Amino acid sequence: MDREIPLFRLAQEQIFNLSESEEEFLEMLREGGLDFDILPRPDPTSFVILSVRLDQVTQRVEIEVNRGTPRTCSILTRRNAFADSLKGWLDRILGSEHFDARRYAASRRYVCYAYILSTRLPGADPSSDESCLRRSLFNFDTKERHFLELLEKAVTGPLRIQVYPRESPTGGLELMLCQGERRQPARVFVKGFYPVTYQVVTENTPSGWLLKEVVDRAVGAEHLEVESSRLKGRHLSLIYGVRHPRSILKLFEDSSSPTSSTRKRHET
Repeated sequence: MDREIPLFRLAQEQIFNLSESEEEFLEMLREGGLDFDILPRPDPTSFVILSVRLDQVTQRVEIEVNRGTPRTCSILTRRNAFADSLKGWLDRILGSEHFDARRYAASRRYVCYAYILSTRLPGADPSSDESCLRRSLFNFDTKERHFLELLEKAVTGPLRIQVYPRESPTGGLELMLCQGERRQPARVFVKGFYPVTYQVVTENTPSGWLLKEVVDRAVGAEHLEVESSRLKGRHLSLIYGVRHPRSILKLFEDSSSPTSSTRKRHET
């Protein structure tokens, strides 16, 4: 197996294709209070596409972040009152002194704002293991995130697991099981409190049984409710009932809202 490929991965780039520079830039816009959704981008060489909400108006905005020296960004949108409001937000978030008037461009229909970025974008925390942008892309609650942490520690080769974004704070976890060139989806539903119930659903294949071994290690094989589970047929449905210690339950109690609290809506 390629040692550069992690066994467990939050695979946002599979859908949004964000580079580190782009993710850092969008993180800073999010922390600055700009309300937007990221639209899928199959081609990682194209602009990042956002759906931005300002003054009760939603408009498409395209962004390009260049990693040269100095680092720069270009923001393209339709030329109208929305664009004027967006410029005000960008000046506040990026710093009006960083606006690059030499690269400003406008036509009858579109306008392109350019800014020079600092070495490290303001608002980014280099000590943070995970940005609030990444959390907002996945919308997982505390119990789901705890399960993923256990899963990450338990996964071993030859199976790799990718976790995909979820636009809504509700619904199951969507995983992709990777074994060589084979790909197989799986879903995990986390509910309850004492016990917490973990239901894992996937196809009944060798990859599916490898996932069972990983989940057995993650939450404890002794917690598998065999009578409630489905171990034969086309699909596996594995149900685990886990009575976590009080220290873990306290974490769940203290974080009853989704980790995407910065949003108004809405491989590991």
